[in-house]
Amino acid sequence: MPPEQCWDSERKELLDLENCNLESLFAELVVLMGFYAQCNERNQESLNWGCAPTPLSCLCSLHFKYFCSQAGKAILLPTIISICFRNVSAVNIAAKNCSPALLTNYLIERERQSDIEFSVRFPRENWQAAIQFFQNYTFRD
Repeated sequence: MPPEQCWDSERKELLDLENCNLESLFAELVVLMGFYAQCNERNQESLNWGCAPTPLSCLCSLHFKYFCSQAGKAILLPTIISICFRNVSAVNIAAKNCSPALLTNYLIERERQSDIEFSVRFPRENWQAAIQFFQNYTFRD
């Protein structure tokens, strides 16, 4: 069998495209981006590099369901918080489509509920600092 056919059959087996749920795969990608950015300034910045639209601006302009449903918020907002925490340039980009007040309110609600799952996505020891950061945010050049 020629190498390209061998690779093609392996790829199909690995990807299992017939049973792949693209929505679930996308959600996992968003979560992965949040872990990548978590408390790492260089990784946060890398999600805002390059020509528009950057990964951060794409996240902030996702479908409305990611901003209004509980399931959508649980996927998207921890990632945006991780990318923007203590990163003014990232918040400036995010604020064009996603209010820092939304991020603040989400953090406050997670804190009120002692959300264990959220603490995996964004460290509990940073919750108060993040609330203060987003509450005090003002657009800066």
